[in-house]
Amino acid sequence: MWMVVYEQGYIEQFGFWEYQYANNKRTCTAKPLMCQLHWLPVQQRIDYKVSVLTYKTLNTSVPQYLSQRINRHVNARTLRSTAMLLLIQPFARTDFAKRSFRCAALSVWNSFPASVIGSDSLSVFKSRLKTFLFRRYFG
Repeated sequence: MWMVVYEQGYIEQFGFWEYQYANNKRTCTAKPLMCQLHWLPVQQRIDYKVSVLTYKTLNTSVPQYLSQRINRHVNARTLRSTAMLLLIQPFARTDFAKRSFRCAALSVWNSFPASVIGSDSLSVFKSRLKTFLFRRYFG
C-alpha cells in the first residue's frame, strides 16, 4: 500500500496500480491502464450491470414488475436457436424508450453468445460475462 499525506493532514491509501493511475500523465490514454487493472469501460460496465439484473430476473424470484417486462422467445418449430434463451425485443419508437430496462436489457442479452447465457449459477454467469465484455473491448 502507498500512503499519500497532504498538507491539510488528509491521508489517502492507494494500491500500486491506483497509485500509478494517480501519478500518470494526463496526456496518455487510459486504455492500457484499464487493461492492466482489469477494469471495464463505462458502457461495458452498464451492460454488465443490466445483464446481471436480467439474469436474476430470469432465474430467481424477483419482484413481479421486473419479470413482467421480460418475455422469452418461443419458436413454433424446433430450430437450432431453440436451445438459446433469447428474449423478445419490443418495438420502441424513440431513443428515450430504447434506453428503458425493457428494451435495453433485451438487446444487450440477445447480443451475448450461448456460452455466457447458458451459465448454471450467478457467479459463473458474472465471471463469463466479464471475460466476454473484457475480450470484446480490449481485443
